[in-house]
Amino acid sequence: MLKKLIVASMGTAIAIASQTAFSHTRLQVPVIEGSATLGHAGKVNYNNVVVAHGCHDPVSGNSSAPVIANSTVFPTSTADDEAMQPTITYSDGTPAPGNVDDYLEGWIGANRLVVSSDVWKYGEEKFDALGNRVGFYVKQGSLPTSGSGTLRGLVPFVTTAVRIPDASCAKSVTLVVAIADICKMTPISGFNDETVQLWTPAVGSNFDGVGGHGYNSPATLTITRAATAPLDPSCGAGSDIKITPSAAQLNRDLPIVAKGKQVWPRP
Repeated sequence: MLKKLIVASMGTAIAIASQTAFSHTRLQVPVIEGSATLGHAGKVNYNNVVVAHGCHDPVSGNSSAPVIANSTVFPTSTADDEAMQPTITYSDGTPAPGNVDDYLEGWIGANRLVVSSDVWKYGEEKFDALGNRVGFYVKQGSLPTSGSGTLRGLVPFVTTAVRIPDASCAKSVTLVVAIADICKMTPISGFNDETVQLWTPAVGSNFDGVGGHGYNSPATLTITRAATAPLDPSCGAGSDIKITPSAAQLNRDLPIVAKGKQVWPRP
């Protein structure tokens, strides 16, 4: 359970505009520089999931229904399950060869929840069967309203040291992040703009949110090559790589399971 610990007030609901205008739920810092080294000596990046607004309120007609929970998942893979493997493409959508390890080092479990109970009282990290962090959730809260909409809320997390391998010709690697802003705890059959805002890739999962406000509009986290690790001249201009989670992974990891019981979507 989250304790009463505030880290640099990062989880506070915010009403003022930030340097970046958020109209959808996004990461506060969507582009970070990769670390030159891995481990404790490597570079870490503190960040926030920025919940920009609530769900649709049919009475007011605004996006002012308070967000009571959030679930965030980053692409990962399970070595012995092909269905869990993410899709790896170039920036133009064509398939890229190899696996994630060819493009990123230290990426498994790199995104970790930072403790805060400013808006949502309870939160935990999510793990796969191998014990790898795959994301996190927060719940038992309510993003307050202000005028015609909700205040913005922050879910703080940290990305530990990740780097683009020297041998790779990638100049950047973009992780597609799946996020759900939950306003009512419903089963999947109850998903609509009044109950949940789904900022997820449309990959055929239970959480595509077809027809919803955020359809196929996921957040992203881009890791750029460390300035101290330039591209090999044989790479030319280099490539931009995109890694998208599979439908199987989202079906497994986006639900909120607390104390062994799935609380969202309701069974």
